[in-house]
Amino acid sequence: MASLLHPPLTTREIIRMASSEIDVQQMRVLARLSNAERLRLMFDLCDFLRELALNVARQEFPQASESELAARVKQQVQNTYG
Repeated sequence: MASLLHPPLTTREIIRMASSEIDVQQMRVLARLSNAERLRLMFDLCDFLRELALNVARQEFPQASESELAARVKQQVQNTYG
């Protein structure tokens, strides 16, 4: 009878609930970090994302040089974020 009153959650609802809890936990962790630690974390994330974008570009354009790949990634970032 309870299942009639509360239908099962969809996958999307479960993910949304889990994401909300993760966000809260992540904010608690970040709040304990010093400004310098948060800045270092931001730089590390930027480095990771740049390498990820370069690796994707390498797969898409295996013949391109590193400077060509960097230019492609830069152009994509500029087109996306202005």
